[in-house]
Amino acid sequence: MNGRDTAERARRPGRNIRRRGEELRAGSRIADAGARVTPGLLASLVSAGLGELRVRARPRIRVLVSGDELRAAGASLEPGQIHDSNGPLVTSVLERWACPPLSVERLPDREELVRAALETALADADLVISTGGASVGDRDYLPAAARALGLREVFWKVSQKPGKPLWFGVGGDPAANRRSAMLALPGNPGAVLIGLVLHVRRVLDLLEGAEPAAPQWRAGRLSGVVECDSQRERLLRMRLSFAADGTAELHRWATRTRTCSAIWRVPMCWCGWASAKAGSRPGRFCRGYRCRPDFPSGGAML
Repeated sequence: MNGRDTAERARRPGRNIRRRGEELRAGSRIADAGARVTPGLLASLVSAGLGELRVRARPRIRVLVSGDELRAAGASLEPGQIHDSNGPLVTSVLERWACPPLSVERLPDREELVRAALETALADADLVISTGGASVGDRDYLPAAARALGLREVFWKVSQKPGKPLWFGVGGDPAANRRSAMLALPGNPGAVLIGLVLHVRRVLDLLEGAEPAAPQWRAGRLSGVVECDSQRERLLRMRLSFAADGTAELHRWATRTRTCSAIWRVPMCWCGWASAKAGSRPGRFCRGYRCRPDFPSGGAML
């Protein structure tokens, strides 16, 4: 009244005022080593006055794709030939993980050329990823070539389906603080995709010092019957949905394709692989590994 503002109720002193240091006090820990630098964390670090940040080096990766039958995308095919889908698949996933490969090379099924290409790749790569040529066929030269070049075999073949003929070895020069590793995936694209999200992702997390390292398994309820395997852990592509009570439900795809193309045919936000080694009854809970089809990009590691 009379040109003055009149308060209708009492106001608490200091309300709606931000005090210096109330959000982040001096000496507070913003992030731990092994944390992924996400956009939100980056903003917090900059807000705290940091202009530079020490992060772990991005792994240097080279990709080898083995097979005489492979041809470039869009090329004309002769009988017995197929288009190379593994090279683009591996490249795309690595790029979305912010780890683009230094090179992608297709290899013919010739022992001397396979060994030469692998030797070149190991010269400056932290990790070599190969597809095909890792089983026990007459032209599967990669495991023998890796051993001949000094890599120590950690394992060859894993108890899983698909993706059993998986080879992993490590090497390098400890005196020069130089380490290298090789992960040889099978040739069928479905197994390559599973190998990427389970095994390659874990190797990258360990190289980068991520905590915790992938994969992160969660529980989901089977919506139907799935076949079991008493000898190997089955990794089944599933569609993920949520019941009214929030329970994760895993639905088996009807397709029996061995390629990864079925993942992109249906509209869904998440997909997962369920372990069906222990049982297959509907309603049974099993492990599920979730990954988004668009493979969200990663950031640098502290």
